[in-house]
Amino acid sequence: MYTGTLAAASNKADWKFTISLVDPETGDVVNLTGSTVKLSVREQNSKRTILSGSTTDGKITLSNPTGGECLVWFTPTDMAAFQCPGSFDVGITVLLSTGMTYQLIAGQLPVIDGVIE
Repeated sequence: MYTGTLAAASNKADWKFTISLVDPETGDVVNLTGSTVKLSVREQNSKRTILSGSTTDGKITLSNPTGGECLVWFTPTDMAAFQCPGSFDVGITVLLSTGMTYQLIAGQLPVIDGVIE
């Protein structure tokens, strides 16, 4: 599981990144076929969710499921939900087809004001 601070994102631009999963014990690529990946970003104090997405709604796609890769992609319209810049809590989980759920990321996402109107 990754903990810490992710790279900053702008509230006026695409937020797009790939996650590659490798079993830390064996070094083998994790097969994501049939998996559900979920992401949530929330305010740190109120715990109110600002942004969420999953493989169910298409914000996350299994770009190479047998290669352990998924793609997260939020558009500028999605990112406009961050009306004020700041640091937000972010979490990502994966429910594998085996029935096991794993926490992939539990950390912070700095969001900057992209300035452009």
